[in-house]
Amino acid sequence: MSRRRPPRAVLGSIAIAAVALAALFAAPITLGDEPASGAGPEVAELESTGESAVDLLDDRHRRFLEEVEPLLTSEERAAFLTLGHSYRRDAFIRRFWRLRDPQPRTSRNELRDLWQERARRARELDPTLTSDPARAVLLFGEPRSRRPISCSALRHRVELWSYPDGTDRLAGPLFLVFQRVRQDELRLWTPARGLLSLLSLEVRPGRTRDQQLATLGSACLRGDELIGALSQTISDDRFAPAVVYTPPGAEWIRTFVARSTELPDDAGTLDGSLALTFPGRHQSRTVVQATVALPRTEVTASDLATLNFVVDGEVLRSDDGGDERLFEHFRYRFDLPAATLGDRVPLVLQRPLRPGDYRLIVRVEDVNAGRFYREARAVTVPRVEARRVAKTIAEDGTVHEVELHSTGTDDPSDLAARAEAAGFAEANASISTGDHSVRLLPLSDELQVGRVRVEARTRGDDISRVAFSLDGKQIFAKRRPPYSVELDLGSGPDLHIVRADAFDAEGTRLASDEMAINAGPHRFGVRLIEPQAGGSYQQSVRVHAAVEVPEGEQLDRVEIFLEDTRLATLYQPPFEQPILLPEPGATTFVRAVAHLVNGGSAEDAHLINAPDVTDEYRVQFVELFVSAIDRDGGFVEDLKRDELEVLENGVRQEIRRFEAMRELPIRASLVIDTSQSMEPSLRDVERAAYRFLEEVVTERDRAAVVTFADEPELRVRFTNDREILAGGLGGLSAEGETALWDALLFSLHYMSGIPGKKALVLLTDGEDSGSRYTFDETLAFARRTGVAVYVIGLGLVNSQLSARGLMTKLARETGGDVFFIESSKRLEKIYDLIQLELRSQILVGYQSSLPSDSEGFRTIELRTARGGLELRTIPGYFP
Repeated sequence: MSRRRPPRAVLGSIAIAAVALAALFAAPITLGDEPASGAGPEVAELESTGESAVDLLDDRHRRFLEEVEPLLTSEERAAFLTLGHSYRRDAFIRRFWRLRDPQPRTSRNELRDLWQERARRARELDPTLTSDPARAVLLFGEPRSRRPISCSALRHRVELWSYPDGTDRLAGPLFLVFQRVRQDELRLWTPARGLLSLLSLEVRPGRTRDQQLATLGSACLRGDELIGALSQTISDDRFAPAVVYTPPGAEWIRTFVARSTELPDDAGTLDGSLALTFPGRHQSRTVVQATVALPRTEVTASDLATLNFVVDGEVLRSDDGGDERLFEHFRYRFDLPAATLGDRVPLVLQRPLRPGDYRLIVRVEDVNAGRFYREARAVTVPRVEARRVAKTIAEDGTVHEVELHSTGTDDPSDLAARAEAAGFAEANASISTGDHSVRLLPLSDELQVGRVRVEARTRGDDISRVAFSLDGKQIFAKRRPPYSVELDLGSGPDLHIVRADAFDAEGTRLASDEMAINAGPHRFGVRLIEPQAGGSYQQSVRVHAAVEVPEGEQLDRVEIFLEDTRLATLYQPPFEQPILLPEPGATTFVRAVAHLVNGGSAEDAHLINAPDVTDEYRVQFVELFVSAIDRDGGFVEDLKRDELEVLENGVRQEIRRFEAMRELPIRASLVIDTSQSMEPSLRDVERAAYRFLEEVVTERDRAAVVTFADEPELRVRFTNDREILAGGLGGLSAEGETALWDALLFSLHYMSGIPGKKALVLLTDGEDSGSRYTFDETLAFARRTGVAVYVIGLGLVNSQLSARGLMTKLARETGGDVFFIESSKRLEKIYDLIQLELRSQILVGYQSSLPSDSEGFRTIELRTARGGLELRTIPGYFP
């Protein structure tokens, strides 16, 4: 296990500068051009692209490559040169800068604006941006001063560039030394070229380095200034990558290139047809429905008897100059049971577009056969007027009085595709026009207890009343604005769900909204808006999911299931998809499962067509993080799925997920006591805590730092930047009392809602002495957050049995562990044990078989037939 010391808060700027410049100017490959680790064969293939591809670019795109060369990785450059359309290159450029936006929440891209201004000034020196001075301006900006130095001791005249205040990435001062090798050429001098390359032949022979420097100082005007600059350019090259920019990984490039509507060379083709209809609108946008109908005989089923398709689409729109611009790209995946389909396979895509002229390109890949269907079509999107769709369902299940605006030809295949589109009419009847809405106003991020007032804002003339519910129980309804209600949340900081439903005079629900209270900033959830729980549907149903993404995370996809069969995967909003029902009116349930890029997931489900059912159908998917410990206290990682048995309330559960934790991301919070009594131990605490973070935090992981005395303070939000984490741990000071339970609640609240493995590591040396909340309230909240609490009690003597007992109970009840040590010198060892356990655990997932409406604490028991093992996880959970 490596032992590395925390980095300094500020890197030595002069020590960094010269080596960075050596890498940037002396080497043929610029900094950032090294291939990212784990580059796949796709990237290797791209890198073989010849330089002649640059000659095929227009001036605008060639200019982009020139300007961003120091920021561009070799994979990005190769990918850019493979793009065959101007609109694809423009989309690449937008994505390129978005990934490098230092403050993505603002309207500006500060790096792009800075870079473009520097490029403008650099081109004044060299229109091609290839000379050393032009690249220096591009990388570091214009210098404060440029001083020419000329004397007989120099081989060439020298120009000294000075940045006394440093640059945006380096704390100053910074000096650059250029040699005028020709009248019109300045070449950067670097330490790798050696001091002799600066000196004239008369100064070189038989002299030591110090003598040569002395000659420079005495013979040259401003010689001392030159010597000072040269002496500050010698450095260690291990910090060079920090100078300019840390590029994103290669994954985005592979994704961008893969999501294309072009056909691969020698690709097999599929027969099919495309129909465009306009089944509704949402506010000012028209819902465009593209239905691709493929003959069943053309497609291939998998070994699991499913038909699997990936659909990529592009919507293009011409700008004022007539050039096409990529308006949006969309991707879908369909996994359809072959047994439920007839002679034609319908794939339905829906995109909301404003009225106007577009060009739509759709490419469908039959995953099982590697064959493709592709079609490009011009489309004029009409303005669809608002109306209430009246639908009647006949005994045979057919839907009448549903209007479909359509466009297309009278070609028989196109007419057949339009007939397939009509099969989704019942689902499309529930498209929301967006004319009515209700929105709950958010409360503050602080923990909410006691009586709080919640307000809802509405839009729409037909709203007759707004009903409020708390945790699934309706508590109040108002018939006129302001629509607000006072809620009693109780004395404990529990998680609550508030819902507001807007109804018309006939009792039809027009809009709804939900809000989680005390969920924390990292809540990850998905909520089904359609279909309605307990609703009746015959031929088709519209699935509409709303997703809440945690702070700092990225949504990967939303999957749509009919019971346990995945039908569609959506990779971009809006997350709305019509699906066909295999049996008209049959009782079933619809699920939506959202996945984050880091592997976390959340789901929601509604039961439909069930007689006399009005409550929501909930599917409780439980994730357990299990530690298997042998007789010697070591962690066992080779436990097999069939060796483990899980019981919930004594009922055996079917294990559906079984995965080693080393493949999963971790979110860890270090909560450190900085009360007055911690003063003698703080330096040891800093060193041990940083070493723990070094071992735990990889590229996929995140860590946060919280300190507390009289009150908690979030010193570092979740990040994987070790330098930021080191800064948060540096300079801790001890003062005040110990508000232990308040600090734990604050930290748990901050972590609640995070998917996946969550660990809170608490270090304290004392009992609580002034918290607002009690231990019981803290424990109850901890049980509901799913955060494993690891407690390190420092110097807690045996007489403090009460404190030791409470800490032990907190750790055991949350699936963590507790350690009592006498000296802070042992902290590194304890932190090592914790990080080892976090990486050695096994993720076990199951779908609870207990009734969804059962309340109260559900106990969990683990069993294994393998002898000599202790299995440790949470003792249970609240549904």
